[in-house]
Amino acid sequence: MLRLNITLASLCLAALPACAQKGPGALDSLEGEFVARGNEPGWRVTVGADQVDIVAAYGEDERSTPRSATQLTDMGQTLEMPQINARLSVEDRLCRDDMSGMPYPNRAVLTLDGAEFRGCAGEARSLLTGDTWQIEDVMGGGMVDGAEVTIGFDAEGRAFGRAACNRFSGGYALTGEGISFGPMAATKMACPPALMDLETKVFEALGQVRRFDFDDTGSLLLIGGPEGKALLTARR
Repeated sequence: MLRLNITLASLCLAALPACAQKGPGALDSLEGEFVARGNEPGWRVTVGADQVDIVAAYGEDERSTPRSATQLTDMGQTLEMPQINARLSVEDRLCRDDMSGMPYPNRAVLTLDGAEFRGCAGEARSLLTGDTWQIEDVMGGGMVDGAEVTIGFDAEGRAFGRAACNRFSGGYALTGEGISFGPMAATKMACPPALMDLETKVFEALGQVRRFDFDDTGSLLLIGGPEGKALLTARR
């Protein structure tokens, strides 16, 4: 199992999005297989418990080798694969896919026959799961005083939280392009009009979300609508 080498360089500043998103996707919590991928030309590395499989050049170059021990670096891990003239370096910093913009927990560099190919690694879902997010802004209108608006994500594709008045839960789906939410089931408690109005806006926003990202402070942005703006902004 990979283990994270914690250094000043890898910790950075907690406020920076490049290193603010530590969590289940970080290198020190890997279980099972670990995937890195990139574009132009397309490549994918699957690191299993005993074997590493590489598919590069849009599937025209396939290589496999037994997995060896990883080497610690200042920023993460390096997996040397001399038998197939390859190396995978993984850095514990937020990465965005250069085609879709999808965020991933790690940056990756695949070196193959001396040529370097950059991409992302880990699972996007790990950036969302874990502690519950506190929503601080709804559709650009801020927050009603005293309102509790939260959202959480589990690893099985369920979202849950409180929408100012009632608790809710429902499904969410991640693709290589972004995120979407299904219909939300909610309790039926009545609240003051201001909270009920805010709750309506929360559900309207969730129905329009198409992707997620993080701003310079590490806040989660759930983005969508016709203008592609942040509809919900949340922090842990």
